Amino acid sequence: MEKKITSSPIVGKISLFGQVLLKKGMITNEQLKEAVSIQKNKAGKLGDILVQLGYISQELLAIALASQIDYVFLPIERYKLAKDTVRLIPKELAYKYLCVALEKMGTVLTIVSADALDEKARDELSAATHCRIIPMLGTKDQLENVLMKFY
Repeated sequence: MEKKITSSPIVGKISLFGQVLLKKGMITNEQLKEAVSIQKNKAGKLGDILVQLGYISQELLAIALASQIDYVFLPIERYKLAKDTVRLIPKELAYKYLCVALEKMGTVLTIVSADALDEKARDELSAATHCRIIPMLGTKDQLENVLMKFY
């Protein structure tokens, strides 16, 4: 089942994710029905199921999700990252929350995360880095690749 959003100013902008994908022409009605059926039987996030079925890529999933929640999608592998900045996030937290530090300005740390809406992750990262966290959305594969390279 998809994560329920209970706070933040984006609540009014959330619509059913499957409808967003249909509207953008990323999937067909039949593909959506199949994925929803699997989701009912096995649980899990609809987008992840669509990726597993091969109907959309992780990058298309992240782009669609970012547009749905008004976040920025950032293809992290295309950026030159500074080792010192990346390592502002302790290794165990970076892997736990699948996130990478992108840029620090004062006490604001911009990160790229596979789940930009995870408030628990933001709180824990903020406590560990002593920064206000600004999340962007990235793909799981790209983030895993970057983490392996820097840690």
